[in-house]
Amino acid sequence: MTAIFLSMRALHVVCAALWLGSTAMLGLFVMPAIDRLGANAGTVMTNLQQTGLNAFMGSIGGLTVLSGFYLYWHFTAGFDPTLSGSTEGICFGIGGLLGLASAIVGGGIVGRSARTLAATGATLAATTDAATRTALQADIERLGAQVKTYGHVVMTMLLIAMVLMSVAHYV
Repeated sequence: MTAIFLSMRALHVVCAALWLGSTAMLGLFVMPAIDRLGANAGTVMTNLQQTGLNAFMGSIGGLTVLSGFYLYWHFTAGFDPTLSGSTEGICFGIGGLLGLASAIVGGGIVGRSARTLAATGATLAATTDAATRTALQADIERLGAQVKTYGHVVMTMLLIAMVLMSVAHYV
């Protein structure tokens, strides 16, 4: 095996583990705790954004998908239908599609909603008009629900992808 292949495989496994672990931590613990903060939730979301959470999640998701694409190409000898159509190839392929879907949903829905949630929270903190505060609070609740729901979807897809990838060589 080449050093490039082994490096890409190590990168893929480490990034995938970080991605799933981070998604689980955020979805199961951090977001529920933020939900209980009420009006202060925006401040926490803003601070999470400022520490680079979106960049981190996007980076590990992107590196996982790109390294996985390389590994699938390597495994199937350039997408040879004989290898990609095998049970092992199908498991890797479905896992890869779930990883790609996770990156799309995570970045396109969860990440965007989290950024909007942080900005809305900052606006709420600076607003004194009661009607505007009520409207902003409704937006925060809607966006928080969207982050939570789609975050759990991403977490589930990543978990299934990881299971498929870990058993593919043995089915």
